[in-house]
Amino acid sequence: MLGVPKEDFLRSVREALGREDVPPAELYPRLTETQSELEDQAAQIRRRLEKNLPALLDKLAEMAALGGWNVYRASGIEEAIGYIESVARDSEATNIVRSAQDVFDQ
Repeated sequence: MLGVPKEDFLRSVREALGREDVPPAELYPRLTETQSELEDQAAQIRRRLEKNLPALLDKLAEMAALGGWNVYRASGIEEAIGYIESVARDSEATNIVRSAQDVFDQ
């Protein structure tokens, strides 16, 4: 089987996030905020993410490398495509699969 077993992967994600392997105390806590308040909170989170994005990406790359991932940070789309092509060529890949994430449509 290729890849990492699901439980090993989930354990590594939990460790990276500093979380325990236990469900939250209340699975679905009730929302007490209005839709407007929730939209404001979401906007604040987006602003904070945008502000902290470089540090978050550095941390993600660091944790991924510690987890045994091969990390390459391209400066642009063309460089990323070139790197992917070189990996496929060097590994003599015959099939390539990608996930359907929104980031690929940007």
